[in-house]
Amino acid sequence: MIHRILKTIILMIALLLTVSCNGDGNKLLGGSSLNCEQGWAEKMKDYPLGSIKEYSNVTYVNNGGTERVIMEMNEREDVIDASDESITVLKKKVFISPTSTTRDKEYVYNKTEFMAACNKFMELGGVGSLPLTGVSFGHSTDAQANETITTPAGTFDTKYTKMTTTTSARGVTLTSVHEIWFVQKEVERFTVKSITTTNNGAQRLVRVLTRYQN
Repeated sequence: MIHRILKTIILMIALLLTVSCNGDGNKLLGGSSLNCEQGWAEKMKDYPLGSIKEYSNVTYVNNGGTERVIMEMNEREDVIDASDESITVLKKKVFISPTSTTRDKEYVYNKTEFMAACNKFMELGGVGSLPLTGVSFGHSTDAQANETITTPAGTFDTKYTKMTTTTSARGVTLTSVHEIWFVQKEVERFTVKSITTTNNGAQRLVRVLTRYQN
Protein backbone atom coordinates (compact mmCIF):
# COMPACT_ATOMS: atom_id res chain seq x y z
CA MET A 1 0.00 0.00 0.00
CA ILE A 2 2.78 2.43 0.97
CA HIS A 3 4.60 1.60 -2.29
CA ARG A 4 1.45 2.44 -4.28
CA ILE A 5 1.02 5.71 -2.41
CA LEU A 6 4.62 6.76 -3.01
CA LYS A 7 4.50 5.73 -6.68
CA THR A 8 1.31 7.71 -7.26
CA ILE A 9 2.62 10.78 -5.43
CA ILE A 10 5.86 10.72 -7.45
CA LEU A 11 3.84 10.53 -10.70
CA MET A 12 1.63 13.43 -9.61
CA ILE A 13 4.54 15.66 -8.65
CA ALA A 14 6.29 14.87 -11.94
CA LEU A 15 3.16 15.79 -13.90
CA LEU A 16 2.64 18.94 -11.85
CA LEU A 17 6.21 20.09 -12.45
CA THR A 18 5.87 19.32 -16.16
CA VAL A 19 2.95 21.68 -16.62
CA SER A 20 4.16 24.16 -14.02
CA CYS A 21 7.49 24.64 -15.78
CA ASN A 22 5.50 25.48 -18.89
CA GLY A 23 3.59 28.21 -17.07
CA ASP A 24 0.41 26.30 -16.23
CA GLY A 25 1.01 25.05 -12.72
CA ASN A 26 -2.63 24.86 -11.58
CA LYS A 27 -3.84 22.99 -14.65
CA LEU A 28 -4.24 19.68 -12.86
CA LEU A 29 -6.28 20.92 -9.93
CA GLY A 30 -9.62 19.18 -9.75
CA GLY A 31 -8.83 16.87 -12.68
CA SER A 32 -8.39 18.56 -16.03
CA SER A 33 -6.97 18.50 -19.49
CA LEU A 34 -3.33 17.54 -19.18
CA ASN A 35 -2.21 16.31 -22.58
CA CYS A 36 -0.34 13.07 -21.92
CA GLU A 37 1.29 13.25 -25.35
CA GLN A 38 2.68 16.62 -24.31
CA GLY A 39 3.89 15.05 -21.08
CA TRP A 40 5.86 12.41 -22.98
CA ALA A 41 7.27 15.03 -25.36
CA GLU A 42 8.50 17.01 -22.37
CA LYS A 43 10.05 13.91 -20.84
CA MET A 44 11.98 13.32 -24.08
CA LYS A 45 13.44 16.81 -23.69
CA ASP A 46 14.77 15.71 -20.30
CA TYR A 47 16.87 12.99 -21.92
CA PRO A 48 18.38 13.91 -25.31
CA LEU A 49 20.54 11.13 -26.74
CA GLY A 50 24.17 11.37 -25.66
CA SER A 51 23.55 13.88 -22.90
CA ILE A 52 25.31 13.61 -19.54
CA LYS A 53 24.13 15.24 -16.33
CA GLU A 54 25.86 15.11 -12.96
CA TYR A 55 24.34 16.32 -9.69
CA SER A 56 25.31 16.66 -6.07
CA ASN A 57 22.57 15.76 -3.59
CA VAL A 58 22.70 16.73 0.08
CA THR A 59 19.96 16.00 2.61
CA TYR A 60 19.77 18.03 5.83
CA VAL A 61 17.64 17.62 8.96
CA ASN A 62 16.85 20.35 11.44
CA ASN A 63 16.86 19.48 15.12
CA GLY A 64 15.97 22.37 17.41
CA GLY A 65 17.21 24.97 14.99
CA THR A 66 20.48 23.18 14.23
CA GLU A 67 20.81 21.78 10.72
CA ARG A 68 23.04 18.79 10.02
CA VAL A 69 23.81 16.63 6.99
CA ILE A 70 22.41 13.10 7.04
CA MET A 71 23.13 12.09 3.45
CA GLU A 72 25.49 13.11 0.64
CA MET A 73 25.31 11.54 -2.80
CA ASN A 74 26.67 12.31 -6.26
CA GLU A 75 24.61 11.24 -9.24
CA ARG A 76 25.32 10.81 -12.96
CA GLU A 77 22.84 10.22 -15.79
CA ASP A 78 24.00 9.04 -19.23
CA VAL A 79 21.37 8.79 -21.98
CA ILE A 80 22.57 5.80 -23.98
CA ASP A 81 19.53 5.32 -26.24
CA ALA A 82 16.55 7.48 -27.16
CA SER A 83 13.73 7.29 -29.70
CA ASP A 84 10.13 8.46 -29.99
CA GLU A 85 9.03 5.31 -28.16
CA SER A 86 11.59 4.77 -25.40
CA ILE A 87 14.50 6.29 -23.52
CA THR A 88 17.33 4.36 -21.87
CA VAL A 89 19.31 6.06 -19.11
CA LEU A 90 22.27 4.67 -17.17
CA LYS A 91 22.25 6.15 -13.68
CA LYS A 92 25.17 5.96 -11.28
CA LYS A 93 24.81 6.99 -7.65
CA VAL A 94 27.87 7.40 -5.45
CA PHE A 95 26.92 7.70 -1.78
CA ILE A 96 29.46 9.59 0.32
CA SER A 97 27.66 9.52 3.67
CA PRO A 98 26.38 8.09 5.92
CA THR A 99 27.96 5.06 4.18
CA SER A 100 30.19 4.89 1.12
CA THR A 101 28.70 2.83 -1.69
CA THR A 102 28.08 2.95 -5.44
CA ARG A 103 24.96 1.88 -7.31
CA ASP A 104 24.57 1.55 -11.07
CA LYS A 105 21.25 0.86 -12.74
CA GLU A 106 19.84 1.09 -16.25
CA TYR A 107 16.38 2.67 -16.55
CA VAL A 108 14.13 2.28 -19.59
CA TYR A 109 11.31 4.82 -19.91
CA ASN A 110 8.69 3.44 -22.27
CA LYS A 111 6.12 5.66 -23.96
CA THR A 112 3.41 3.00 -23.89
CA GLU A 113 3.75 2.55 -20.13
CA PHE A 114 3.98 6.30 -19.54
CA MET A 115 0.85 6.98 -21.57
CA ALA A 116 -1.10 4.19 -19.86
CA ALA A 117 -0.21 5.49 -16.39
CA CYS A 118 -0.86 9.12 -17.33
CA ASN A 119 -4.21 8.41 -19.03
CA LYS A 120 -5.37 6.19 -16.17
CA PHE A 121 -4.44 8.88 -13.69
CA MET A 122 -6.44 11.48 -15.60
CA GLU A 123 -9.42 9.13 -16.07
CA LEU A 124 -9.57 8.77 -12.30
CA GLY A 125 -9.83 12.53 -11.87
CA GLY A 126 -6.26 13.80 -11.71
CA VAL A 127 -4.99 15.51 -8.61
CA GLY A 128 -8.48 16.47 -7.45
CA SER A 129 -9.49 12.82 -7.09
CA LEU A 130 -6.55 10.74 -5.90
CA PRO A 131 -7.16 7.07 -6.83
CA LEU A 132 -6.14 5.69 -3.44
CA THR A 133 -8.52 5.15 -0.53
CA GLY A 134 -7.61 7.19 2.53
CA VAL A 135 -5.10 9.41 0.74
CA SER A 136 -5.56 13.09 -0.11
CA PHE A 137 -3.28 15.34 -2.12
CA GLY A 138 -3.26 19.10 -2.66
CA HIS A 139 -0.94 21.54 -4.37
CA SER A 140 -0.40 25.18 -5.21
CA THR A 141 1.97 27.10 -7.45
CA ASP A 142 3.33 29.85 -5.22
CA ALA A 143 5.82 31.70 -7.43
CA GLN A 144 7.34 31.78 -10.89
CA ALA A 145 10.16 33.96 -12.22
CA ASN A 146 13.07 34.11 -14.63
CA GLU A 147 16.39 33.86 -12.82
CA THR A 148 20.06 33.51 -13.79
CA ILE A 149 21.96 31.19 -11.46
CA THR A 150 25.49 29.79 -11.33
CA THR A 151 26.48 26.26 -10.30
CA PRO A 152 29.69 24.26 -10.79
CA ALA A 153 28.30 23.32 -14.23
CA GLY A 154 28.17 26.97 -15.36
CA THR A 155 25.80 29.93 -15.51
CA PHE A 156 22.26 29.35 -16.76
CA ASP A 157 19.18 31.40 -17.57
CA THR A 158 16.44 29.51 -15.79
CA LYS A 159 12.77 29.53 -14.99
CA TYR A 160 12.16 29.40 -11.25
CA THR A 161 9.03 27.69 -9.92
CA LYS A 162 7.95 27.28 -6.31
CA MET A 163 5.21 24.79 -5.43
CA THR A 164 3.68 23.47 -2.23
CA THR A 165 2.28 19.93 -2.02
CA THR A 166 0.34 18.41 0.87
CA THR A 167 -0.23 14.68 1.20
CA SER A 168 -2.29 13.04 3.93
CA ALA A 169 -2.40 9.30 4.54
CA ARG A 170 -3.28 7.20 7.59
CA GLY A 171 -3.51 10.26 9.82
CA VAL A 172 -0.12 11.63 8.79
CA THR A 173 0.19 14.85 6.77
CA LEU A 174 3.35 15.71 4.85
CA THR A 175 3.76 19.24 3.52
CA SER A 176 6.60 19.86 1.07
CA VAL A 177 7.82 23.03 -0.62
CA HIS A 178 9.48 22.40 -3.98
CA GLU A 179 11.73 25.04 -5.53
CA ILE A 180 13.16 24.30 -8.95
CA TRP A 181 15.41 26.24 -11.31
CA PHE A 182 14.85 24.86 -14.78
CA VAL A 183 16.33 25.40 -18.24
CA GLN A 184 13.55 25.14 -20.81
CA LYS A 185 14.53 25.12 -24.48
CA GLU A 186 12.82 23.96 -27.65
CA VAL A 187 14.63 20.62 -27.81
CA GLU A 188 15.88 20.11 -24.26
CA ARG A 189 15.18 20.92 -20.65
CA PHE A 190 16.96 20.11 -17.42
CA THR A 191 17.03 20.98 -13.76
CA VAL A 192 19.92 23.22 -12.69
CA LYS A 193 19.00 23.30 -9.02
CA SER A 194 16.20 22.13 -6.77
CA ILE A 195 15.40 22.44 -3.09
CA THR A 196 12.69 20.36 -1.41
CA THR A 197 11.80 21.31 2.15
CA THR A 198 9.39 19.19 4.20
CA ASN A 199 7.31 20.00 7.27
CA ASN A 200 8.48 23.56 7.94
CA GLY A 201 12.16 22.85 7.49
CA ALA A 202 12.41 19.55 9.36
CA GLN A 203 14.19 18.08 6.32
CA ARG A 204 15.74 19.69 3.24
CA LEU A 205 17.10 18.11 0.06
CA VAL A 206 19.37 20.27 -2.13
CA ARG A 207 20.20 19.04 -5.64
CA VAL A 208 22.70 21.00 -7.77
CA LEU A 209 23.90 20.42 -11.33
CA THR A 210 27.68 19.99 -11.37
CA ARG A 211 28.17 18.96 -15.02
CA TYR A 212 26.09 19.12 -18.18
CA GLN A 213 27.07 17.82 -21.60
CA ASN A 214 24.89 17.56 -24.70
